[in-house]
Amino acid sequence: MKRFPITIVTAMILGSLMAVPAVAQQGVPQQQQQPQEVPEVNVDEAELETVAEAYVAVQELTNEFNQMVQQAEGAEQAQEIQAEYAERANGVVEEHDLTIERYDLVVTAATADDELRERLLAKIEDVVAESGGAE
Repeated sequence: MKRFPITIVTAMILGSLMAVPAVAQQGVPQQQQQPQEVPEVNVDEAELETVAEAYVAVQELTNEFNQMVQQAEGAEQAQEIQAEYAERANGVVEEHDLTIERYDLVVTAATADDELRERLLAKIEDVVAESGGAE
């Protein structure tokens, strides 16, 4: 089975998930309002909770590795850290019984679908609250 690493693009999508509602409220210039081509995704509450749990775990890992990259001594060491991050982030997602492809699909769809985004954000908030506000 071919494994697709969580890429920098995916990390940016994850990071932008929380920022999307603020951007939507500010309005976007007419030229940039072209709809994203994201397939409609049906996600039940149990799967959405699993995605939220994986998302929070990946965010914790991201925070840890961002610090390591900032302390890296040169580009080569930073690349090694990023490669390790990608491998560990994939493992975190898979530990939550999700494929990388499905996880990416749900998170990407949440950036384009207001209802799905609100549901996912609510689940993320629940996960953070249950873990004692680690986020």
